[in-house]
Amino acid sequence: LLVGLEVAAHAAPNPPDAAAYHALVEQDLRLASVGYRLASANAPYCDRKERNPGWVIHDVAQYPDQAVARAAFGFQTPIEIAAIVKDGPADRADAKAGDGFVSVNNATLDWPAMPVGKTGYERIAKFKQTLAEKLAANPSLAVKFSRKGADVNLMLAAPLICVSEFQIDTAD
Repeated sequence: LLVGLEVAAHAAPNPPDAAAYHALVEQDLRLASVGYRLASANAPYCDRKERNPGWVIHDVAQYPDQAVARAAFGFQTPIEIAAIVKDGPADRADAKAGDGFVSVNNATLDWPAMPVGKTGYERIAKFKQTLAEKLAANPSLAVKFSRKGADVNLMLAAPLICVSEFQIDTAD
C-alpha cells in the first residue's frame, strides 16, 4: 500500500553553467516520470490522492545564478514548465517545456505579489499549493501560458494519483 512517497535524489550543488542547469532538469524529469508512473499505478491502493498534471515546474528564483538560468531557459514568467512527463495529462494537453504561467482558471497570476522569499523556493511552493487547491476543487485547469511570446490557452484534466512529491535536492 503506497500512501504517499517523497523521494529526493542528490545532485551537485550550485551548477556553474547552462549545461549543468539543463542536466539538472533532465534528472528532475527522469525522477518525475518514474514517480508519476508509480503514483498513478498505485492510486487504487492509496488513501490520500491528489490531482497531478505530470509536469516539472521551476522558478527562476530557485537557481543560484539567475542570469544563467534565464539564458538557459528563457523564463518568460517567473515560474514555467521545466519538463513534461511523457503521456501525462500536461503532455496530452500539448503543454511544452518553457511554457510560462500567465493565468490559471482565468485568474491572472500576480507575480510581484508573490514574494520570492529567502531561499528562492517560497514562491514556487505557494504556486504549487494554489494549483493543488484549484485541482482539488475541479479536475480540470484552464491555463494560459506564454510560449515564445504568444499566449497559449490549454485545458488540462489531471487524474487522481497517490499523494507524492519527487524532486532533486541539490543540497550537500
